[in-house]
Amino acid sequence: MSKLLSLIFFIIFLKFYGQETLSGKVTTEQSTELGGVLVVNVSTDEKTYTDAEGNFKILAKKGDEIRFLKEKYDRASITVFYIDFQKKLKIILTKTPIEIKEVEIKPRLTGNLKKDSKSLNKRNRNQELQDAIGLPPPPEKPREKPAEVTKDILLPIITGNLNIQAIYDVASGKAKRQKRLYKYQDLQENITWARLKIEDEYFINLGIPREEINNFIEYSFAKNPLALRYAKAENVSGFLLQIEEPAKNFVETLKKEKN
Repeated sequence: MSKLLSLIFFIIFLKFYGQETLSGKVTTEQSTELGGVLVVNVSTDEKTYTDAEGNFKILAKKGDEIRFLKEKYDRASITVFYIDFQKKLKIILTKTPIEIKEVEIKPRLTGNLKKDSKSLNKRNRNQELQDAIGLPPPPEKPREKPAEVTKDILLPIITGNLNIQAIYDVASGKAKRQKRLYKYQDLQENITWARLKIEDEYFINLGIPREEINNFIEYSFAKNPLALRYAKAENVSGFLLQIEEPAKNFVETLKKEKN
């Protein structure tokens, strides 16, 4: 029995050799105490949480990396030094920035009262209904996710797993074909959205022939990623502002081709 106890104490000694208790408090930039913050010793995989007042204690040794994670806050991490055991650490978590919805700007007026009034009065009625009664946004497209070499093959191998399906999808070219198909489908949906929301006359006034409107919209997405971003956000005004410069280049290219 004494030998067993000695063995247990020896194992405990090996596990915690050189470790001391590291303590501290986690707060926001405004000094608000943060409870429920996950504190992880990356070197030993030991975990704990801050209490209601933001306090924590965790075993560590010099050189260990300690991470602090909480939803809606940027991750923070420190490397432990000897001096850290002699004081109470103060960790500050920064609130993760939230992207603000694009400010809608009224489209450029053409001088034609009938056209301008129709353009200014265009509204996304589905979105208005969602906002009015609190409907959630449409669900994500039910697509099979294409396999990725790093995430779906290499990382599982490192952790001792083998994703046979992912290996087959990448090796056979299926993953690459899926990505190309999804990209094409998204492109066509964004072009269709622009055609439905914006009258042909608007593009024609920019010098774009009616039969070239689809090609021009695709060209705008390629030349100005912001145009694609506004299209995905269904922001007509922002999209119109972003296609003005590509329109000039596109028209110049058409003129050169005719000459």
